[in-house]
Amino acid sequence: DFADSNLLHTTLIFDKIGQYFQYFADPTGIEKYKTAIDFVLIRSAANININEFVYNALLRTFDHSSWEDIYTYVADKYAEQNTCGNETYKKQIALKSGTIKALKPGNKAPGIITESIEGKNIILDSIHSEYTLVVFWASWCEFCEKSLPDLTKIYDAYHPKGLEILAIS
Repeated sequence: DFADSNLLHTTLIFDKIGQYFQYFADPTGIEKYKTAIDFVLIRSAANININEFVYNALLRTFDHSSWEDIYTYVADKYAEQNTCGNETYKKQIALKSGTIKALKPGNKAPGIITESIEGKNIILDSIHSEYTLVVFWASWCEFCEKSLPDLTKIYDAYHPKGLEILAIS
């Protein structure tokens, strides 16, 4: 019963929504999740406090790189009715959703300015190549360290075809 505000003080809503998603969106897929989200958010609108709780819980749940499409769907479609006049929060959600969409593969990368080992500025837009791979790594990251030799092989194989790699630590 989404009209019962007492449920906000329990884990019942979150648990039941999770169970609903497990059953409804099985096998998992973006469209099935969108349909399930619509079902839950439309029904939870019976109580503004519960609706806002569900909205925020969904944003937290899908705030992972593998669920970016779901996050932006929830943020874009339901922000207006679930931010209760909190313009700062609404702007934060919209900014994050916009950033996620802007960083999708195939889109132009945002302007990046970094410094080379020699202390010179490197501006991503000034790299003139057909393809540019931007890699963020850290010396303390075991996975990153293991990946660097593979990047060298990729560079050697594809540089003649127009690839440049900008590795930022």
